[in-house]
Amino acid sequence: MKRKIISVITALFATILITSTVFAGAIKLSGSFGLGSLIASGFASGLGNTDWILELQASGQASVICTNYGNNDVPGQSSPRINGKAAQALPGDSQLRKNGKSPFSITAKPEEEIDPVISWDAGGCPNPNWTARIDFVYWDTATIVVKDPITEEVVATYNYSCTTTRVPQNDGYTFDDGTVSCTLIK
Repeated sequence: MKRKIISVITALFATILITSTVFAGAIKLSGSFGLGSLIASGFASGLGNTDWILELQASGQASVICTNYGNNDVPGQSSPRINGKAAQALPGDSQLRKNGKSPFSITAKPEEEIDPVISWDAGGCPNPNWTARIDFVYWDTATIVVKDPITEEVVATYNYSCTTTRVPQNDGYTFDDGTVSCTLIK
């Protein structure tokens, strides 16, 4: 009798362990990040034929340019925190999906990119006669969340630490397009 109870408990435990592993850890992401806002692209695997949603959430410090009525630009004295968010559906019946693997490309655009003008004081401009605009975002964190589109249940979360660089050109006032590198936090 004890052996039967132990066998049943062992089988039940194994079933729970296997089921939770399938849902929590089977989906894997590979790829890279790029600029143009923050772009995450690559492949998601372990998807099966199920519908999924990938959501990218990103955050970073903004570089601000202040402009006066004479159209003179100076760097703002403030670096407001900027957030961006976007999502992409990965339908299970997509022709792009092969053997449970699907390409993805998500661009997290902050509201400030659509309308880059912010208040003069948020940008650290000298006074209300100046206008402030977001010039660039130094992304420092990113999170990709995998969700079930029906239940909205999060089945996997990937957190990244990002480093964004931008090199001044010879004139000291203009910059290159910049680069970003994001590392998965374990």
